[in-house]
Amino acid sequence: MAIQNVTAQMESDILPQLRRLRRKFIGSADPDLPVTVPSFLWRWRDTRVWPRIESKEDDFVFEHNELDQRNILVDPETFRIVSIIDWEAAGFFPEDWELLKWKSKEVSGDRFRLEDEASRRQLIFLGPEFSTPADLWRSDTRSSVCETTLPG
Repeated sequence: MAIQNVTAQMESDILPQLRRLRRKFIGSADPDLPVTVPSFLWRWRDTRVWPRIESKEDDFVFEHNELDQRNILVDPETFRIVSIIDWEAAGFFPEDWELLKWKSKEVSGDRFRLEDEASRRQLIFLGPEFSTPADLWRSDTRSSVCETTLPG
């Protein structure tokens, strides 16, 4: 019931509000900061400089980029969202970059498949230097390993 209520509120209220905030280039809410991409796209100690991709129109929408269960605080009685925390990865990106992570457990095959698919699509969007096999580091191996080693 909680996930259904959160999903309804996210889809009817919160995501539309965020998507009304638009800009012509990707990156942080502060245009003077470097581009910070969703955390599942980079490795620990990753030193890549992410490109600032621009558009002629306001094609990029404001996104949280980490909307999972640990960042959405919910009233335990009403299951209504009372707060969303952890905004350091937020910024302006293509609308389909916001993943519906709150619908799945944080460590699950479904979550890894969701992030793997998104990382392939997003790295290709960022350009050929980011979409080589070495950069598509997550691969299907991670999903299958987690499914076989973790319960449920």
